[in-house]
Amino acid sequence: MVSIFPSFVEFFRDAAECDLKILKEFKLIEFNYVLDEHTNDFSIICGTRNVGLLGKLNLKNIVVFVDNVEKFKKISIKKFEQVLKDFKLDLKISSNKVQITQNKDLTSFFKVLFSRFHIDLLTDERMENAGARKHR
Repeated sequence: MVSIFPSFVEFFRDAAECDLKILKEFKLIEFNYVLDEHTNDFSIICGTRNVGLLGKLNLKNIVVFVDNVEKFKKISIKKFEQVLKDFKLDLKISSNKVQITQNKDLTSFFKVLFSRFHIDLLTDERMENAGARKHR
């Protein structure tokens, strides 16, 4: 069977193991996962403990990350740490890598990486937006 909308399927796909391997190799992040071969679900591993499944949103975020990985390679840990400090986010950094120990850590990591936090230019309020696009 051939899809008549191949780019639609590619855009709305969930992360596969090859995508998680690319994320795992990214210089700013430290995390481990395991794939349940019976259900094809990914779980986050912290030490030797399985701490829960990767959420659907993060499976989509991983795809966005992989599709834009070259852009994200330019980000330094110093800039990342500054956003964490400015917005009082509780992600832990060790050995210059964000430590992912649960699904919500990965969600926060992607929010920072995808520039979902900003400071309002008029009021200096710290804000989080649901999506971001580049200003022309």
